Amino acid sequence: MHRGATLCIRSLAGAGDHFSDLRVYVGATRDLLAGRSLYDYAGPAGEGFTYPPFAGYLFSWLPLAPSRVLG
Repeated sequence: MHRGATLCIRSLAGAGDHFSDLRVYVGATRDLLAGRSLYDYAGPAGEGFTYPPFAGYLFSWLPLAPSRVLG
């Protein structure tokens, strides 16, 4: 099951973008869990969270996942 979860999480980000979307999901939801807005987060290249607020709640478990699982 652990391997399946790892592959599922890694597939969120596509092979060519070096996990930039995944970093946005994790960073923005980390901000959400800290009481800040999803939309205030800016990644290293300035990318931000562009999904509806409900998506933030769906992704809210990502900051709790071990970094080795997230890639």
